[in-house]
Amino acid sequence: MDALGVLELAQEEAEEGRNRAVRRRALRIFEDRCNPLEKYDNTNFVRSYRLSKESFRWLLNLVQDDLDQPTMRSNALNPLQQLSVALRFYASASFQLDVGDMCGVSQATCCKVIHRVTAAICAKKMHLLHFPDSPEERRAATEGFYAISRFPGVIGAIDGSHVAIVNPGGPNALRYMNRKGYYSLNCQFVCDHLLLFTNVVARWYGSAHDSRIFEESRLLEKFQRGEYHGILLGDPAYTCRTFMLTPVRIPVTAAERRYNRANRSTWGVIKRALGMWKKRFPCVAHLKCTLEHNMAIIVATVCLHNLARRRNDPLPEPDHDVPCENLPEPNQRPNTVEADLRGTTFRQRFILEHFNQ
Repeated sequence: MDALGVLELAQEEAEEGRNRAVRRRALRIFEDRCNPLEKYDNTNFVRSYRLSKESFRWLLNLVQDDLDQPTMRSNALNPLQQLSVALRFYASASFQLDVGDMCGVSQATCCKVIHRVTAAICAKKMHLLHFPDSPEERRAATEGFYAISRFPGVIGAIDGSHVAIVNPGGPNALRYMNRKGYYSLNCQFVCDHLLLFTNVVARWYGSAHDSRIFEESRLLEKFQRGEYHGILLGDPAYTCRTFMLTPVRIPVTAAERRYNRANRSTWGVIKRALGMWKKRFPCVAHLKCTLEHNMAIIVATVCLHNLARRRNDPLPEPDHDVPCENLPEPNQRPNTVEADLRGTTFRQRFILEHFNQ
């Protein structure tokens, strides 16, 4: 065989080698990206993705149009695969690189997919996050709260909770340092008697006080304008108002002590809801994305918590390999200035009417 023939044979062998490598890579991608609905039984599916298969299908149907983007890439992720990647990130608290390895995609692709899915869920939040504003919804809420500790008129329990983040950098970075010495977003949450979140505000820096967040929220404006009717229960960090009842700081009478016990017991649903949300989605133990993406992830996972609760999805046990960071929750200083005299007067009348047994 002449030299030219040898060269052509070598080129053919090299080309065949490249083709085999491409086929192996395509096979690996196909295997890594297999349909999780088919790969797992429901128990392991919930453990891996924090939703049941039925809830996953419902969510996929809700956001599919937002994720179905035309592309010329032969190995692009379809909506089901994109949703799987994002839910695995929410459920694992791992870095995007680790999630990408688990799902068979690069870190860059994983990052884009997580943010695309998060944005799609947030865009549909009206289907999953709703404050009780109709007479029927208010009646159901007040009856549900009353059944806890016989506290009348309540439509929600409110509290703030910190979500740890990485140093956001920039001239305002220190504003995100909370009183416990770590960077965080201080988020406002309201839930109902079923442990469903009805309001979330996730844009405030860690040094902000709970009462400041509420005072500058649209929720307060709607109560003040009379669009919402009923009572919110809050802890001493909030100012007592005609629609926000807080504990009596120094109870003197038996009626005030009964009121405080019922207040704390009923308000405790918000602590339970927050605990369930953080257990279901370990990613919120410490978010490491940009500020805007961190805020969106908080809202998206709150929506998914509601979806899981409404569909009675089981709460999975935490993965042993999930690095949960149990950072201390900053204590809020009591709001010592009872600025709303009408609120404290209303509370006193409320106690006399309902707890003066």
